[in-house]
Amino acid sequence: AVQVCARASAGAGNGMAPSAVRMLRSQRTLEQWFEPATARGLDAFIEGMTLHFVTDRAPLSREAIRLMVDRLAGA
Repeated sequence: AVQVCARASAGAGNGMAPSAVRMLRSQRTLEQWFEPATARGLDAFIEGMTLHFVTDRAPLSREAIRLMVDRLAGA
């Protein structure tokens, strides 16, 4: 994991697409508080909710989002 994180932090010239670098950086940050599988799921949730926030006519309430995060994180 450390090697992958170092590659992700390197940025340009590492052969990774910028979006992949951002994704790995985000997941590694979440891994400070969650196990890797949970961090990956939370990262995907954050990306998806960002898209939904921009496109939904009736965005979810903070309470609904909190409930989903709690479920993903095993709270």
